[in-house]
Amino acid sequence: MGNYTPSSLLKVGLAMGIGMILRFPVLAQCTNSLATQSYDTALASNGFGLFAMSIPQFSPDSGQLLSVKLSAITSSQYGFTLRNVDTANASFSLTLGQEDEFSGSALGSPFVNVMSQFINNYALTPAQQVLTPPFPFLNGHISSDSITGNTAPFLGTGHVNLSYMSFTYTSLTTANNATYYYSNNIADNLHFNVQYLYCQANVVLSAKLTRFSAILTTPHTTQLSWAAVNETAGRSYDIQRSGNDHEFTTVASIPAQGDETGADYNFTDTLPANDIGNWYYRLQIHDQGQLSWSPVKEVTVSAPVFTQSAPSLNIYPNPATDHITVTTGGVADDWQLDILSANGDLIQRTTFLQSAVLTIPFRTHLASGTYFVRLLSLHTTKNYTIPFIITTGY
Repeated sequence: MGNYTPSSLLKVGLAMGIGMILRFPVLAQCTNSLATQSYDTALASNGFGLFAMSIPQFSPDSGQLLSVKLSAITSSQYGFTLRNVDTANASFSLTLGQEDEFSGSALGSPFVNVMSQFINNYALTPAQQVLTPPFPFLNGHISSDSITGNTAPFLGTGHVNLSYMSFTYTSLTTANNATYYYSNNIADNLHFNVQYLYCQANVVLSAKLTRFSAILTTPHTTQLSWAAVNETAGRSYDIQRSGNDHEFTTVASIPAQGDETGADYNFTDTLPANDIGNWYYRLQIHDQGQLSWSPVKEVTVSAPVFTQSAPSLNIYPNPATDHITVTTGGVADDWQLDILSANGDLIQRTTFLQSAVLTIPFRTHLASGTYFVRLLSLHTTKNYTIPFIITTGY
């Protein structure tokens, strides 16, 4: 490493982040048996590491997810050489620090934890140096964050992607703007950990709820069903739904029947028409001023898969003049639409993405006669043909 003449401050690596974000978990009530699932990854860096982490999601079948704890544990060996290359005596002050950052789309905002530790002051004559072999700067230093308000991105059977940055930094100051030589040697051993805290499913169900299910009965309709015993007066059920990366919101509230011997409930929920992916349901139970929650149930809305006769095609206006509109009976898909002449020649081709209503202005003059629309699903490769008539060309 060459010579440096700092104005007042040297930082080896990146600039130090300022501040610390503290998040205090407030757990949902759980009077049942608690359990945890943990995933730990061992990492190493030379002072700066940026790691892409892929962590298994928490399966809703395991129980009710209460919180997600992200932790990084750092042990660091730090060695350095400092030499005064100025022509005058000089004094130096050395401070070391650690910055950890967790980020990703599953988090509402990045979590940053910064700490610093003063090491020593050094008064050096010209050409005098300090040679310090590696010493334990950090031993099990912990940065952690608990997430309780929005755990939906961590629910499912896939993976959640996170980024972890570890930065061991150096701050070296001089009292008289001296010229010096400095080099360091950093070896960091890291452990990145994700821990799920949850109420076990079999225990939650024993607390007055005897059954709870969520089943997708049509492409965008969920049938919820549950049963309870020993209901008390004033008890009620909030049906709560969460989409990907969203907190649970209440879509309906149902008062309890108040039957101590047992009661059955059913509710039909209509999902947004054009949304696909995972949806999550739970019951929030109000009972004599106390709140409890059911296990979380997951349904998956997939891209539509059609049989040959699935779309209910309609063309209007028919007869047409300068355009037609094709409706698929509310079925949104990716379509290739061809306009064919009576002898099968291709006249015009248009592509529509995730559409159920397809409007096609004619690009060329069409003489009076019979034509055909050929509609091809780009997902299933099924195709459908329907005729239309042109009465007057343009």
